[in-house]
Amino acid sequence: MLDFFVAHYWLVWLIIAGLLLIFELGFGDFFLTCLAVGALTTMVFSLFPLPFWAQVLIFAITGVASVYLLRPRLLHALQAKADHRQSNVDALIGRTGVVIEPIEVGKDGYVKVDGDEWRAKSEDGSPIAVGKNVKIVSMESIVVTVKPL
Repeated sequence: MLDFFVAHYWLVWLIIAGLLLIFELGFGDFFLTCLAVGALTTMVFSLFPLPFWAQVLIFAITGVASVYLLRPRLLHALQAKADHRQSNVDALIGRTGVVIEPIEVGKDGYVKVDGDEWRAKSEDGSPIAVGKNVKIVSMESIVVTVKPL
């Protein structure tokens, strides 16, 4: 069996690349992907009559080179729009909800937005009745400021 793998180093490098890509699914930082690129490159070179130590050297050089050259581009492509995504409370601003407890003058009520209940006050201080659709315009602590639609 060992003689088979010695005669077919390309298969060894292909298995290594596959395992690295499978392990990458658990980590997601593209480090193992770069090493898989090195293994695939070495697989191509292993089709030529090169000694095993030369193949390991090719794997090391191409793996490290792809970490420095390929990984930053992959991370940048993955996180290109990350700065534009709103999250947590900021994602609520501009959303619409329904008043479930009346908002009265000088008194807060409650609105339901996407299944969550939020304490709410009117933007201009006017009362808003139960069942009215409202839009969230701002947020202070745990109280949303709304205006009727």
